[in-house]
Order: sequence, then C-alpha cells, then structure tokens
Amino acid sequence: MYNTIKVEIINDELVTDSKRVAEVFEKQHAQVLRDIDALKDVSNFGEMFSSRNEDYI
Repeated sequence: MYNTIKVEIINDELVTDSKRVAEVFEKQHAQVLRDIDALKDVSNFGEMFSSRNEDYI
C-alpha cells in the first residue's frame, strides 16, 4: 500500500506541512521537526523549506 502526502499549491509553490509528513511516515511530529531543524545548516535550506507559519514547513 502506498502512502501519499497531500500537497497544495500556494502562490505557485508546492506546500505540505510537517504534521502530514509525520503521519504518512508514521513518525512522531517532534521527530520530523527535529530532523527538519537539523537540516537548517545545509547551505540550500531556504530552497528546500520555508517556514511561513507553524503549520507549514
């Protein structure tokens, strides 16, 4: 069975949120946030993720 992440188009960008990612990959939301936070040191982080509010990452 395939799990899918709901992705929306907002201002011509594909957007999902960390809660959806956690659910699909059966991880705790805190773990997903921790892993995203760890990526902030990557030089192109801004191209991979943007934080518009708490729900969208």
